[in-house]
Amino acid sequence: MTILYLLTRKPDPTFLAILSEQKKLHKVETIDLGTNREYDKIVDSIVAADKVISW
Repeated sequence: MTILYLLTRKPDPTFLAILSEQKKLHKVETIDLGTNREYDKIVDSIVAADKVISW
C-alpha cells in the first residue's frame, strides 16, 4: 500500500513516530504543502496513492 502524507505544518514527534512505523510495512511519501508548489505533481501523487492523509 502507498500512503501519501500532505503536510500542512511542521512534523511533530508523534507524526515522526507514526511515519517510522508505517514505513516498515508500506511505501510512504510526504509532501510539504508549505514549500512545494508543483501542483501537477501533487495531484499525480494523490491519484497514485492508495491512502492520502493530511497532517
